[in-house]
Amino acid sequence: MAGRHSIWTKIGGVLSGVAAFVTAVTGLYLAFRGEPTPVSPSPTPISTDVTPSESLRGNVYERTPWLGLELRQQNQLVELRSSDDSWSQFEATLAAEPFELTVTRTADDPAIGILAWQDDSIFDCVRGDQFFIPGTGIAGAKFAVPILYFDKEGFNYYHTERLKRIADDRYSIFVSTIGMRDLELPLTRFKGPIYLVVFRVPEEFDIVVSRHNFELFTLRRK
Repeated sequence: MAGRHSIWTKIGGVLSGVAAFVTAVTGLYLAFRGEPTPVSPSPTPISTDVTPSESLRGNVYERTPWLGLELRQQNQLVELRSSDDSWSQFEATLAAEPFELTVTRTADDPAIGILAWQDDSIFDCVRGDQFFIPGTGIAGAKFAVPILYFDKEGFNYYHTERLKRIADDRYSIFVSTIGMRDLELPLTRFKGPIYLVVFRVPEEFDIVVSRHNFELFTLRRK
């Protein structure tokens, strides 16, 4: 009996050694196999609850680089975002109410022109680094009127008297109404968007406006 007990003891020892060896080899295999290290799941992005019209691209600006334009509603600055790399095209989201454009200029600076339309086809007037003015200027009353005329062949013309001076080098254009042919529609009823080319009117009404003298805007509704 003592002999048999000794044999089973030896067999048990061998099996234990084999088990240890298998365990070691398995560990090495998994190590060299490069099993990924478990990581915590990425945090779920926080929903901003914005509509597509509010999800604008580009860097944020308070004032445009070339014309020094600011956009305001209810005396509050409206955020502008660039949509190209040359700082000449911008987007903004507006409430359904009047808005105001303010521009940096002096009384002796060129008049301001605004080409306005309901789609971006007016941007086709930009070719390369130049804006080619379609048609002629549309001037309302002698002093500032709150109507922005939509016309692909004519632009809104603002000389010094038709601009409201709000500071030494700041002038304002207030818009509460859209004018289209014989129709005048309050902004509260206009669903938009509004597309604008704002520019410094060249001398002697030359039809070509050079780069840095015009900027493009897409104004969307909330």
